[in-house]
Amino acid sequence: MDHFATVLTKIYNCAVIVPRWILLLLSGTVGSILINLMHKPGKQTAQAIEAQKRAQAQEKQSVEQGSGPVSAPTTDSEGGTLAQAALPPKRTTARQRKAAKK
Repeated sequence: MDHFATVLTKIYNCAVIVPRWILLLLSGTVGSILINLMHKPGKQTAQAIEAQKRAQAQEKQSVEQGSGPVSAPTTDSEGGTLAQAALPPKRTTARQRKAAKK
């Protein structure tokens, strides 16, 4: 117990010397690095992102050439098409739902 108290006292004496804003920056940097390491996308997620980028590039090329969008959509890891996954869900307001009930 005495050894533990001595170590904590030395750590405290060093921490008091360093300004608080530097400690804040250091702790934020370490936390950000740890979160980025823990939340790194897996192989399938990275493959899905690459497939989506390729599909967007193909669509952009076809629009520039005037032939319209690409007809064969690529699929993501869950089996759905990337075009469907990219669309946000349809939103309805309460007013629209009430009008539909009448």
